[in-house]
Order: sequence, then C-alpha cells, then structure tokens
Amino acid sequence: MTAIESKITAENLLSHKVLLFLLEPGQVDRNIAGLVANKIMAKYQRPVCMLTKYLYEDESMPWEPLPEIENNTYYAGSARGCDIIGVTDFKSICLATGVCNYA
Repeated sequence: MTAIESKITAENLLSHKVLLFLLEPGQVDRNIAGLVANKIMAKYQRPVCMLTKYLYEDESMPWEPLPEIENNTYYAGSARGCDIIGVTDFKSICLATGVCNYA
C-alpha cells in the first residue's frame, strides 16, 4: 500500500478519473492485487486498475497468452469500479475499449 500511495503522490495520479497502475512482476503479489485495488478505490474514491506486466516466456504467467498479444507482453490484474462517482459497471467500460481480452 505504501508503494502504491507514494506512486499516486509522485505521479500526481489524483488528477485522473481512473487510477491506473502498470506494474512490474513482484511489485504487488497477484494474489492480493484485488484487495489492494479495493483499498485504493475506497480511500481515493476512483476506479482502479492494477495491472502487472507479463512476458510469454515468464513462468509466473497466470494463464496461457492469446496469439494476438504483441511483443510477447500482456498485462493482467484486478480492477475495481467506484459507485460513489457513478462508475457502477467498470467491466463493461473496460470491455468497450476493445483492448481487454477478458474482464
């Protein structure tokens, strides 16, 4: 939590409507990424995406990549909407972008 909150301050992320974190493997354990996203969403009252970068060859990948993944790189993680600001179906918003394979 401390590292994520420091990133919010250092990068002035509160000027954005969605808090997006593109992380390297090991920065946030994928088993608790959803919990961290929940806590950040509750504290800052914004939708949150916590995405960790994976490579096709990476043994820690949570599942097999899709063939259309560019440069053998993809992001996986957790996202949370925020009812307080009217984002009740964040999943649909993410899918509508056309850049999410699963949500």
